[in-house]
Amino acid sequence: MKVLIAFCLSISTNFLFAHDYIKTVVEGKEWDVVKPMGLGTYQYYNYRLACDTTINFLEYKMVRSRDADIIYGYAREDTVAQKVYYITKDSAVEILIADYSLHQNDTFTWQGGFKASVDSVFDSIVFGQTRKIIFFNQELKFIEGIGHSFFGILPLTNFAYITNVQSTAITCNALTFLSVHNNLYLKISPNIVTDDLHINDFEAVKNKSFKIVNIYGQILFDGQLSRDVIDVSSLSKGNYYLSVNSENDLFSFKFIKQ
Repeated sequence: MKVLIAFCLSISTNFLFAHDYIKTVVEGKEWDVVKPMGLGTYQYYNYRLACDTTINFLEYKMVRSRDADIIYGYAREDTVAQKVYYITKDSAVEILIADYSLHQNDTFTWQGGFKASVDSVFDSIVFGQTRKIIFFNQELKFIEGIGHSFFGILPLTNFAYITNVQSTAITCNALTFLSVHNNLYLKISPNIVTDDLHINDFEAVKNKSFKIVNIYGQILFDGQLSRDVIDVSSLSKGNYYLSVNSENDLFSFKFIKQ
């Protein structure tokens, strides 16, 4: 109850007015979440967004624990449509976590088929910033820049409360790029390449088909992976995508040719 009161006191309601859109999926953003367990006990969660990841040619950020190297899943944001999506590390199916484009009386379908109608939309000061609030009921909301009022963007639990959201500096390895599909992991390095593109965990995709396309979708290279290095020295400078097919798995990577 104390956590709920503290969370409510951190919100100051204002009339709805125009303000710059606040992004949710931002490098280094962290969430602290508390779940009341009864009898005065609580369970604590904390996680952060860190490092770019490509899944099926879409760019995500890893959602991982703050104090340990645990990857929970991956999040991306469509800032034009104002929607936030999440993928668990064990699935390639996107979940719509938050939709900030909703209006009063719109209906949102939650994971599992539960539907709720928007009661109201207004601006409030939450954690020091004026944010749009999509209000379903007293506890259930979408909070711009934060996500679901229970857990943010990581659906670990329901009926919890966010106690803090902050941003911290994150160091990512720019020399390695990760792709994931169906809980299988594959890496390439370096992400910024001049001559040779190296494939880590090569045995998992040995003799599998691959292709390299440019930003316009034109196929420049294709073939089978016979070794763990792809010579890209003949490519012009720019951004490219490498895709590797391994049975039912599709790995995709973005890399930069210098």
